[in-house]
Amino acid sequence: MNKDTKILREASSLFMEMACLYEEIADLEEAEDTKENQDKLTMLIGKMMLTVSRVQELNV
Repeated sequence: MNKDTKILREASSLFMEMACLYEEIADLEEAEDTKENQDKLTMLIGKMMLTVSRVQELNV
């Protein structure tokens, strides 16, 4: 596997991870507004930011 293919596969994996995070965030939109859910939303947004940073590092 060449370097470009490896980068594209890693980017694909990261985009799928972001899709899952977006689904979890969407589920929380419909959930009860509790401290626990607010904390979970904050954690998910943090994970999303880290994942976006990882994509940017790939220079895709």
